[in-house]
Amino acid sequence: MTVQVSKSLANVALYLGALKLGVVYQPLNTAYTPAELEFFVSDAEPALIVADPAVQGIAEAIAARNGVASVATLDAEGVGSLSAMAASSPPLREIALKARTMSPPFFTPRAQQVGRKER
Repeated sequence: MTVQVSKSLANVALYLGALKLGVVYQPLNTAYTPAELEFFVSDAEPALIVADPAVQGIAEAIAARNGVASVATLDAEGVGSLSAMAASSPPLREIALKARTMSPPFFTPRAQQVGRKER
């Protein structure tokens, strides 16, 4: 996930959520130009860009050119499409319980994923 939003409590919450989910969080300076943002996005190949609503159009154009699946917005007050999606999603506990019932390879030991015998 590439994040280009202002420093705020909402951004800290987003970072902590990424840690909890095990998602890579790539913070980018809000002063970066569109060309610099595109460089980082093309290099990191994120599945999601989180940007300030003021630059949503730029983020969407960069996402489209680089095959990024989704763009969400989040401002310094915590308002945006990301917070709207979070409000309409099931609680994290429900998602975690559902994930436990999924079949491999989602929760297989690392040794099994690469074809090695466990010791």
